[in-house]
Amino acid sequence: MLAKLRASLRDVQIIKKEDYSYFIHPLSDGIPSIDAELLEEVTEEIVSRLPQCNMLLAPEAMGIPLAVSVSLKTGIPCSIIRKRCYNISGEITVMQQTGYSNGLMYINGLKAGDEVVIIDDIISTGGTAKAIVHTLENNGIKVRSIIVVFNKNHGAEKLSQVLGIPVESLLNVEVVDGILHECRDCVP
Repeated sequence: MLAKLRASLRDVQIIKKEDYSYFIHPLSDGIPSIDAELLEEVTEEIVSRLPQCNMLLAPEAMGIPLAVSVSLKTGIPCSIIRKRCYNISGEITVMQQTGYSNGLMYINGLKAGDEVVIIDDIISTGGTAKAIVHTLENNGIKVRSIIVVFNKNHGAEKLSQVLGIPVESLLNVEVVDGILHECRDCVP
């Protein structure tokens, strides 16, 4: 299960910005290019975990290929959470704050009563997801779950406890001594 995704971890590069270790992976950075078979494998796994919803949401940028691929498999429409304001009627503004950045994001195409699943590449600090979920809930939109490819440093478990919704990941990973490791049995 997820053999291609696990194998792809061997080739990641780690870069350090201040005290934060980033890993560079096709599904989290688009570098190197995203292999179609890898995307297919990840898409199938996300689809198998998808609860009932009427919309998929993906923060730009790297949530986009994942949500579009899942949308094509399921027929569920997807909407992109953008970093650009369009001033469209009904546009929802999210104040995003993470461990390493902050700014505004914008969601279009939703209304009170919608049930959504957020699909993204990685949860680390959970700052972006937390802001999105709180904003959606304040607008009468139910977040059924968050599904990410990578759960870095137990971010998904922490976020699920704070938000009270399922936050699922395909792989749990940690950067230890400058090397990315899958953590199969780790406990936060």
